[in-house]
Amino acid sequence: MQIKELEKWIDEINFLVSKNFGDKNDEASLTVRMVLKIGEEFGELSEAALFEMGSQRKSKQDKFEQDLFKKELADVIVSALTLARYKGYSLEELLVDKLRYVQERFEQEK
Repeated sequence: MQIKELEKWIDEINFLVSKNFGDKNDEASLTVRMVLKIGEEFGELSEAALFEMGSQRKSKQDKFEQDLFKKELADVIVSALTLARYKGYSLEELLVDKLRYVQERFEQEK
């Protein structure tokens, strides 16, 4: 899938999601809601990491799914990309700029 196709798909999902928030549909409310959603998903990813390490109590560890970390990581990524598109950011520009920054920073530290 190309980035433009991904953006279009995310935009369609954002439209559907925004219709479900009733009167709290203003930009500030939706932005905060999306940021909080990323926090929620990150918490679930953190819990999945504890499962992978075997650091959960036995009653929880017994319910561990093999793909849990992968699923929760995808939730964090999708939530972040959804917020980026809602804010009108180009995913390609956003990702390329950040990857260049990271690469340049680490090349300087050699």
